[in-house]
Amino acid sequence: MKLPEGFTTEEQYQFPSILNVCIFKGACPANCVHCPVGKTEQSKRKDAFGSEAMKMEVFKKIVDEISGYPQSTLRIHSVGEPLLWEDLTNALTYAKSKGVRTWIFTSAITHQKDLLRMIVETCDIVEVSINSYEEGDYQETKGVDAYCLVAENVEYMSKVIREKNLHTRLLVSRVESDDKEYDQNFISYWEKTNLVTDTFVRSYHSYNSLIEDRIKREKTVACHVHWGRFNIDTNGEVVVCFNELFKGPNVDRNLIIGDTKTQTIEEIWHGDKLNKIRRSQLENKPDLVDFTDNLPCNNCTYCQPLFSDTVKSENQISQLVNK
Repeated sequence: MKLPEGFTTEEQYQFPSILNVCIFKGACPANCVHCPVGKTEQSKRKDAFGSEAMKMEVFKKIVDEISGYPQSTLRIHSVGEPLLWEDLTNALTYAKSKGVRTWIFTSAITHQKDLLRMIVETCDIVEVSINSYEEGDYQETKGVDAYCLVAENVEYMSKVIREKNLHTRLLVSRVESDDKEYDQNFISYWEKTNLVTDTFVRSYHSYNSLIEDRIKREKTVACHVHWGRFNIDTNGEVVVCFNELFKGPNVDRNLIIGDTKTQTIEEIWHGDKLNKIRRSQLENKPDLVDFTDNLPCNNCTYCQPLFSDTVKSENQISQLVNK
């Protein structure tokens, strides 16, 4: 069959390559300057972002469907810190039992070494948002005095991976700053430690204008997200962009494009709303999206361009052993 424009493989058209699942909301031990949660006072986070956690039956339904598409990866996120989800161990164990690839994004600010051991033993990719290579910048950008703890945790997870001969990819990342030299030094430092599989600088994002708009790029019409990603809220609802989940109770209900509790992911992936967004982006015609006047894509300058050779998260997945 001839693939619809924007899709490069039959597998990509059938099912999203990365499913971002928000499993927890409203709490995090960090105060990151580049994150809406971090920039909100600890005492106000639950009111601003909600305090929900995904129910296991919802998580299992999602995993069961993903298990039929071995090319896809379940990426564990939260509007906060996913390590705080009380069902995390059971959830990751279940996903592993179903043969589903998992990627967890965490600050790794924890004293629970057994929890760290569990995530490297069950996840295919563990990404630590350590953001720095020394205490001063860490405290300035992450807002807490935890660099030594997180660095120790990275070393511990690396040791577990080596001792158990695991294929887990251990990554450390940083959000890009105005200091490009420091960004590059971050990569060089962590590469030299030989503790991690890879290290990289993530693109800055304003979370759909929830925080300061800076490091803007030229407006891109077609965003890779709509052809490769799928964004699921704690309650199983699907939103057009993961950053919309940081709007908490103020999220535009028109931007919810489906519900995994009552629909299959495949149905939503090929649904009318998402197809309208794709056509609108490809043809640069915002009016084709007739279900909302608030589509964040129309003004976003932080997206990943669809037609580009920029390094995307799929690159990390492609390097997994026995993927």
